Amino acid sequence: MNNNANAPTSPLHIDPAFAKMGGFKKPILHGLCSFGIAGKAIYDKFGPIKNIKVRFAGTVDPGQTIITKMWKEGNKVIFTSEVKETGKPSIAGAAAELISADKSKI
Repeated sequence: MNNNANAPTSPLHIDPAFAKMGGFKKPILHGLCSFGIAGKAIYDKFGPIKNIKVRFAGTVDPGQTIITKMWKEGNKVIFTSEVKETGKPSIAGAAAELISADKSKI
């Protein structure tokens, strides 16, 4: 296993010819990018996150807009993300557990 942070990304995300072999018209956005965008939206609205789980539901093309819809249930944030331009989901069945403000980090 290569833990090198500078390791190359999958060609699916950068090489048009490879993306076409995978059945895509052009390279697609890396799932971890859409995951990070959703996580930042949750953090910005509700604060620090203890853990987060998602199901990737669709692809995002570079340059498309990701909209994260979320609601709080107790100490959890339930959310979905969709591509604004197509209305299709990119993340579904997702939840984030918030760090409780009354708990010490020690």
